[in-house]
Amino acid sequence: MQTTHTQSTTRQLLVMLATVLIAAVSQVSAQTANAEQPAWKTLTPEIFTKLPYNDRKGRPNFDNGTRGLIMMFKQKPELLDDKGTFLYWVGLNDCEAVKLHDDEFEWPAIEKFYKSKLAGTLKALPPLLYAAFNVRLGTYDMATHSFEIEYGYDKQKVMGFDIRAGNVVSCGGNIPLPPMTVKFSEALPTRFTVSEEIARDFVKQHSHDRRATMQLTFLVSDLSTNEASQDTGRGKQVVFVGKINYAGVTASFDPPGGFGALQDRYLGHLIPATDAAMYDEKLRPNDYERGSVEPVFDAPQK
Repeated sequence: MQTTHTQSTTRQLLVMLATVLIAAVSQVSAQTANAEQPAWKTLTPEIFTKLPYNDRKGRPNFDNGTRGLIMMFKQKPELLDDKGTFLYWVGLNDCEAVKLHDDEFEWPAIEKFYKSKLAGTLKALPPLLYAAFNVRLGTYDMATHSFEIEYGYDKQKVMGFDIRAGNVVSCGGNIPLPPMTVKFSEALPTRFTVSEEIARDFVKQHSHDRRATMQLTFLVSDLSTNEASQDTGRGKQVVFVGKINYAGVTASFDPPGGFGALQDRYLGHLIPATDAAMYDEKLRPNDYERGSVEPVFDAPQK
């Protein structure tokens, strides 16, 4: 009996030892594989959502031209079959990776990596753009507790935005940006509801200049480049359908005590964030990109 017990114990020890050895070999193999394949970076929704134009942390600078182009890639990934466009895309993901595009020993593995990640990365990125532009707040209506918002002349309404054409740049080079327009199904609101206290402070500070800043985040979809699209010489006009995700209003105020630079103050929202994941309440007015979008107005209202 004692011999049988001893043999059983020996077998158990051998099984345990074999299990430990297999686990150790697997771990070493995994570490070796990881060491052989660098961890190239890919774009993530967290970076893309929380990174408007003014980024001071050395990360990619996603202006609206770049964002619009990425939205085109989401709708038409075959655009990335072009070698130059693909290099631009790799540069957006990781500057260090695209620097090796002329290295015939390193580049094949990098190219394979980014092509394998392409569909998943594009699918995960939210179709998000930012905008900021000046408006004028008219007379405050005591009955409705609201300002009239003057976007243009003759009571024009904002029905979308043009993204300014030009070249968009990444570490992988630059490529021409076709003319892009985002069209909204509904115009931006024409009245801004805000408390009398906030309104009084604004009027006191802006008695001769009723200028304020509109800040927007909006989602785009449904790319259209049909034959009826206008050809501008830089390619067909690209049209997206846009949906407002958030609209808020800020204005400049004198600093406390009257000394120092003007301070931007949040007055309130026109449209609350419909998708909290697409809105960062910590963004400051200067974080919103200015200059790359122009409002598209409808015909003057009679």
